[in-house]
Amino acid sequence: MFYRGHEHKRIFLETLKELYKPVYQMTPEFLSALFLLTSNNKLWHRVKNAVSMNVVEFEKINIRKINIDGYTLCKLAQDLYEGTSHVDFANVSNPDIVSDKLFNLIKSALQIKRNGCCAFKIHDGGL
Repeated sequence: MFYRGHEHKRIFLETLKELYKPVYQMTPEFLSALFLLTSNNKLWHRVKNAVSMNVVEFEKINIRKINIDGYTLCKLAQDLYEGTSHVDFANVSNPDIVSDKLFNLIKSALQIKRNGCCAFKIHDGGL
């Protein structure tokens, strides 16, 4: 599993614990969205009040004046969670638009969406 750094991993895991629900009972859509939303500190500070047990209320999130990475992460999280189409995946694979680091985060989120909590066991030896 590719985390943006130690801070991302810490925030993600702490948030999972604070939700007081076993990870295996969380939907893959929620886990993948939470993974992306916790990867950017500025974004997470705007988003955390819209996150509760297995729910992300995207309509409560204000992403005005956030940088392009934060905007992309938020909209991609929404796409993974709600099945919307804000982000064009052709652009995600373009290195002129999306950095390698951001691309690796997106790949990890897609693995989580596909495999749910099992994605963590495959790559991290468990949570």
